[in-house]
Amino acid sequence: MMETLTRCGVIVTCLLSVLSLHSTSAGVFRFNRNFNMTVTNSRKTPMFNNSITHPIKPGSPLIDYLEKACEIDQSKFKFTVTYFAKLGYFVNAFNDVYSVWNATEKNYWRISNQNGSLPVGVSTYIPKSGDRVVFELVSG
Repeated sequence: MMETLTRCGVIVTCLLSVLSLHSTSAGVFRFNRNFNMTVTNSRKTPMFNNSITHPIKPGSPLIDYLEKACEIDQSKFKFTVTYFAKLGYFVNAFNDVYSVWNATEKNYWRISNQNGSLPVGVSTYIPKSGDRVVFELVSG
């Protein structure tokens, strides 16, 4: 009788281990969802087109991913922002290429994804799995 219980215990333990492994694999898969972020400038020197893929962190706004990209490769993803208390961060520059809005020059860093221009900024937008977020210097 004891031998049978031990065998059943081993079988149950093995089944639970397999289920845990499957559950863990599903959990890992869930956290490996990614989005792509590109910073591109074809208007002023130095011109660049740099991309990075980020794993999604639920609830993290775009500004967090900009910081992470800069930590990974500052030569490609250096950025400058201005903080406005009621609005959040405004992107002024990437890689020392500044947006300018005056009488002779009007350009800005547009933020878009696969659906078009974003209606919110880097402090508010939360990327989704499969997003292709692009920061592009454009004329206004």
